[in-house]
Amino acid sequence: MPINFPPEFNPDATKKGLQKILNRLTTKIQRDALVRETTQKLRESLEVNRVVLYYFYDEWHGQVTFESLSDDKFSILGSTGSDECLALHKCGMISLNFQRFINGFKR
Repeated sequence: MPINFPPEFNPDATKKGLQKILNRLTTKIQRDALVRETTQKLRESLEVNRVVLYYFYDEWHGQVTFESLSDDKFSILGSTGSDECLALHKCGMISLNFQRFINGFKR
């Protein structure tokens, strides 16, 4: 049974669109693999149980977006909120060190 496509159907445009989606997925998978490998190597070289990537929404509020774990029991993936557990002087030190890192970072 033949397939009847509507007259506005363009197989070339569909193929191009699917290729674009495939390219984006491939790039994302490669980037995720790089992050996973890098954080695992960092965790192993620091000899720690957990390395996390934390996305700051604004000052001292954010969410854990990625983690490398030695054991699943250490997982805090998706944890959100403000970091009230940090004493104010520690926040200042973190901010200062973060600023030093940013100033020293070159693209």
